[in-house]
Amino acid sequence: MLMIVLIIISYWQRLLINLQKPYSPEEPRKSFCPPRGITASNLTRHPADSILQMRTRKGKLDTVNTGREEEIDAQFEQISQAGSPGCALGVISGGELIYKRGYGLANLEYDIPITPSTVFDVASMSKQFTAMAALLLAEKGQISLADEISRHVPDCPDSAAGITVRLLIHHTSGLRSDLVLLLMAGWRLEDVITNDDVIRLFKRQKNLNFSPGEHFSYSGTGYLVLASIIEHVSGQSLNMFCGEQIFKPLGMENTHFHDDYLKIVKNRAYAYYLSKEGSYSKAVLTCGLVGGTGLFTTIEDLFRWDENFYSGVVGGPSVIRQMHQPGLLNSGEKVDYACGLIIDEFEDREVFSHGDDCLHIAHGSR
Repeated sequence: MLMIVLIIISYWQRLLINLQKPYSPEEPRKSFCPPRGITASNLTRHPADSILQMRTRKGKLDTVNTGREEEIDAQFEQISQAGSPGCALGVISGGELIYKRGYGLANLEYDIPITPSTVFDVASMSKQFTAMAALLLAEKGQISLADEISRHVPDCPDSAAGITVRLLIHHTSGLRSDLVLLLMAGWRLEDVITNDDVIRLFKRQKNLNFSPGEHFSYSGTGYLVLASIIEHVSGQSLNMFCGEQIFKPLGMENTHFHDDYLKIVKNRAYAYYLSKEGSYSKAVLTCGLVGGTGLFTTIEDLFRWDENFYSGVVGGPSVIRQMHQPGLLNSGEKVDYACGLIIDEFEDREVFSHGDDCLHIAHGSR
């Protein structure tokens, strides 16, 4: 029995997806990836931990009755207080979204409540969508993951010699962090930053942090370059390509890559943080970066995305399998990172997750 808990939080834009799937040979819903169950290493800090424990204490959570609703709702009591940012919650079982609800506020100034249709910025969870876009191009023969990026990036610097598309996906390229480069160049995180700004910095780099394929080092730059390759090869913006190839086929009507920070987004949740004085302040997004970040979506659309890992409507079995395959270093050692998915273990089960520690925090587990 598949049980999934989806949580998107507007307090610092946190996103958590928890999926628990004990292996069952009688499981009627076919999955193209290995049998798996999930949680997150830091789940004990989250209400989702208690929701997952309900399954252990009370058997399978394939329905949510009144008693279960009250127990689930109690986990979000603190962020349901008046004047608090909150979250959207969904519980999925057997391929159905059996419970969905919003807690707290999407906008503190106008007291707009969060609902399951509220749109959130999910930050680094965006990477799995960008990786999927690259795999779709590879499946069509328009690129190869073994291609050196210089083949697809105009004016690619000499320092990038030996970097392949696959190394970008697995964070083993040696490219330096976009945020570090920007801060060293005198930028502030509050400045308007676009993909073009980062690509210009990338093209001026004379060296890498290490030789391509030698080590793993998380790099947002790699996924921005990957987005640039997707746009160059497809002749479309990343948002347009993913819209046609991923979002529309899956019915993800409220999902897009937010490449224009001035764009008005209906039903959007805004991010907040606690100031030193103990009151909430806005975490203003002036970033137009997409690829490694920048995806706007909802609980309901993430349910549709998750279902694709079982149905393979987009990509088919081959692409779904590749999404879960770990990267390899030159030594042959596997890295704990697949295609926009971190690989871990929990109770002898494979765990796929993602998160980051930037202002717009995202965490997701499969």
